[in-house]
Amino acid sequence: EQYHRLLGTIVSRCQVLSFRPLPPAELAQGLVEEHVPLPLALLAAHLTNSFEEALALAKDSWFAEARTLVLQWYEMLGKPELQLLFFIHDRLFPHFLESHQLDLGLDLLLYLYRDLLHIQAGQMDGVLYRDQLDRLQRWALACPQRRILAGMEAILQAKTRLNTTNMSTALLVEQLVLQLKR
Repeated sequence: EQYHRLLGTIVSRCQVLSFRPLPPAELAQGLVEEHVPLPLALLAAHLTNSFEEALALAKDSWFAEARTLVLQWYEMLGKPELQLLFFIHDRLFPHFLESHQLDLGLDLLLYLYRDLLHIQAGQMDGVLYRDQLDRLQRWALACPQRRILAGMEAILQAKTRLNTTNMSTALLVEQLVLQLKR
């Protein structure tokens, strides 16, 4: 994967083979053939390049619940701050107990924001939450593009902090929510 880190004398004696990752659309199609619902297959295919990992993820009830909670999370951003914080502590934290679970939840939220951009650009084929298209279209119309981009940036920063610092996950999510609410 990172042959540039090897010494030039070693690389000169090797043949470099590059393998392209499986396109998410093909991976999602394979998951659908395994009787995975399309909405879960699309998300799982974008979260990993491994068919086995994507299949395990998509068949896990935890993943389906995480997807539902992320949709509710976005919807709660329009509610008063106190109500939103109660939702986070009562519903999100019990589900996203470990940091790798929260990282996956942030990925799901990031894909939701990406879908809003796709809808605003008229690129419906790129939408991953296709079964929620009516809701997403309402949300995309109500949210300026600049705000969506700022939200995506805030999510990416939160993911970085989650993976590089010993920051409390509760504090991280609360800060993220306040940034997304602006």
